[in-house]
Amino acid sequence: VKPSAAKNWALFLEFHPELVGTFAFDAFKMAVMLMRCPPWEPAGASWEPRPLRERDYSEAVMWLEGRYLTPKVSSIAPIISAVAERSSFDRLREYLEGLAWDGKQRVASFAGYYLGVKGDNYAPVISEKWLVSSVARGLKPGCKVDTMPIIEGPQGALKSTALRRLYGDDFFTDELSDIGSKDAMMELQGVWGLEVAEMHRFSAAETNAVKKFMSRQTDRFRPPYGRSVIEAPRRVVLNGTINPEGNPYLRDPTGARRFWPLECGRIELDKIGRDRDQLWAEAVTMFKAGASWWINGENNKAVEVEQEKRNGQGARTLISFITPD
Repeated sequence: VKPSAAKNWALFLEFHPELVGTFAFDAFKMAVMLMRCPPWEPAGASWEPRPLRERDYSEAVMWLEGRYLTPKVSSIAPIISAVAERSSFDRLREYLEGLAWDGKQRVASFAGYYLGVKGDNYAPVISEKWLVSSVARGLKPGCKVDTMPIIEGPQGALKSTALRRLYGDDFFTDELSDIGSKDAMMELQGVWGLEVAEMHRFSAAETNAVKKFMSRQTDRFRPPYGRSVIEAPRRVVLNGTINPEGNPYLRDPTGARRFWPLECGRIELDKIGRDRDQLWAEAVTMFKAGASWWINGENNKAVEVEQEKRNGQGARTLISFITPD
């Protein structure tokens, strides 16, 4: 064995009985994962798969040195990454592809039945576009989704909890660095549903920043320990929550088409949790059947009416609906 050969380090890390199956690459989170307890860490009943930490690189070097290899600390990170990417998986795709729909239609009634939104012409349309667009981002990374449902309701109406219950703890966050920053782009990796809260407090400039952020289909950044900038097709969908208190908050009529207001009533958290898998299973079926996730001509009027109520100008909102490629 050549102790200084990088290929030998990789062979040991990938196939040694103490490490086989340990490293994998989570394509959704864009992170190297430890899928089983490594030999340098005490095994226990509470141990669970976790992202690789900085300390693990040093531990891997010392473990290899104990097998008479001579790895360099400065070179071990890309070797571990290469080993991990040979065992790549996508947890969001696996979740969505693994669902089986029972045939009962629920998606169109999501906003009305689960969130208490009134209206037979508007709420069902937004419900379908919202859930199908989320599935589209999950199964077709980087596809065009530049719209945002906005759940309106008073403080304590459980708006954020409803979103978390819908997307699931593993795929949802309500925390993000300043939109547009490099940190925010990295933090989006591993997020499917993102809550943009307190939108009524946004200035016009901040609202424009949100719209610009929504329009992106890829995120460019240099990951930790990476040597080059990567382009990650976007998987996240943005969801707004707001307590408008009767005040208009769509200050830019020309950009209002991106926002889909939903005035919630009683939110049924238990029912969302109970039917979550079936809601997404139906949305997956709709997506694969070719359902669109943008507003088309026949639904324009109903959407315009709701948006006009929030722009405070009384004039007809000018909306240009663009069909994605």
